[in-house]
Amino acid sequence: MQISLGEDLAEDFEQQLRGLVSDPRIQRRVNAIGFRLLQTLTQMEVERRSRTGKELNWAVFNFRFKVLNTDKINAFALPDGSIYITRGLLRYLGSDDQLATVLSHEMGHVVLRHAAKALAARLKGNVVVFAFQVLFGKELAQLVGGAAYLLELSYSREQEREADHVGYLLACFAGYDPQALIEVFELFKRLEGQAGTEPELEPEFLRTHPLPQTRIDYLKGLSCELPGWQR
Repeated sequence: MQISLGEDLAEDFEQQLRGLVSDPRIQRRVNAIGFRLLQTLTQMEVERRSRTGKELNWAVFNFRFKVLNTDKINAFALPDGSIYITRGLLRYLGSDDQLATVLSHEMGHVVLRHAAKALAARLKGNVVVFAFQVLFGKELAQLVGGAAYLLELSYSREQEREADHVGYLLACFAGYDPQALIEVFELFKRLEGQAGTEPELEPEFLRTHPLPQTRIDYLKGLSCELPGWQR
């Protein structure tokens, strides 16, 4: 369900946010970094399986990396592995390290199935939804409210901490500076401060990804070592 739901949502999602950028140079840059992260994710999975004989199934998703043609300052992940970053956010990211940590954070939400869990909670016990899907061929995306719902979907502090940790490790093992995620969060805080006089600078990322100071403090305490649940 997680993968099919993401596929149903993708087109609607892109239409609501003015489609994708037309500049191939921008898309190539994001693709190159995303592919490097994906290779690393696969390697992490293989190494864990060889050590423990167990799998996390992090690399089962068909990850795609896309740039939305909107000035909104945000990044999103759909349940199937579609990772979106906006042109507005890219404008403020000064390095490949910063871009890599944003993408790896969103990949963390996917592999930890955060969006899928939130959607499943919304549908829990709603047999009418599934009956309509079966009887009338309704797309599940329409029945849960489409992309509009995901635009308002926010994660718990615990889920953000988990995605931060996975994103930190993934960026680090891919050869990027994971501390750049702290730089991105500090950027969001500065933009949030300026939003009072320049509303267009308000980072929408903060509405869907709450940013308490504890998240920054948590990142400062991490290292590029696999935690117990990953060994």
